[in-house]
Amino acid sequence: MLIYFLPEQVANNWDIIEYAIEQALPPMADDSPDKMNNILEAFLIGKLHCWISVNKDKQPEAVITTMILNDYASKTKTLLIYTAYAFDKTAALSWMEGFDTLFKYAKSKGCSAVTAFSNDNKIINIAQKFGADINMRYLSFQI
Repeated sequence: MLIYFLPEQVANNWDIIEYAIEQALPPMADDSPDKMNNILEAFLIGKLHCWISVNKDKQPEAVITTMILNDYASKTKTLLIYTAYAFDKTAALSWMEGFDTLFKYAKSKGCSAVTAFSNDNKIINIAQKFGADINMRYLSFQI
C-alpha cells in the first residue's frame, strides 16, 4: 500500500526518508552540503511529495518522492518521480498498486504523464513492464 506523507510526517520520519533519498538522488542534484536540508525544506513547503510503501505488517518497504513539473513552453504538467528506493525486494503487486496510486494522483493534479529518472536496470525493467517508454535518455554534462 502506498501512503502519502504530510510534511509533518516527513519531518517526524526524516532519518529513514533521508537515507532512502540519498540512495536514489537523480543526476541533477549537486553535492552541496545543504542538499538534504534543501530537500527537507521542499517537503515542508509542499514542493516535494513523499510516498511510503508499506507491507501487510505496516513496515516500510519503499520510499518514493515526487514533484509536479510545469513545462511552460508546452503548457504541460507531469508528475516526476524524483526518487524511488526499495528497502527490500517488493512484490510486483505492491509496485502495481503504487503505480496506480501515483497515476490517479497525477491525473487529479492535471498531469498528462508520470516521468522518472533511473539508471537501475531493475527499476527500468519494472517500468517497462508497466508500459513506460524507456527510449529517452537523460544527458548530463558536468561543468
